[in-house]
Amino acid sequence: MNTIEIDASSWRDVLDFYNAILAALGAPEWHGKNANALIDSVVYGGINKVGCPLLIKIYNINNKEYSIIAEIELLKNNLSKHTAHLIKTHGREVSAKIEIIA
Repeated sequence: MNTIEIDASSWRDVLDFYNAILAALGAPEWHGKNANALIDSVVYGGINKVGCPLLIKIYNINNKEYSIIAEIELLKNNLSKHTAHLIKTHGREVSAKIEIIA
């Protein structure tokens, strides 16, 4: 299992979240900064230096803007849906999870 740990203490907006997670994954410079692009590269892609199986631990998320927390929850839920879909449609098991540690 590949584990990346990200400290959210300095984040001010959703772009800070994507910049941090993409850097931790070793994503290429041209990578999109949104949930769909991240799901594609993590679950289906293989363009990042760090791949599945993957656990993303996010620390110090308390007192962050609602938009940041909502984006993380959206990504967390969609990762689960897309990994399940990949198993169902292609029989390929992929593990990618986000864990929030306050």
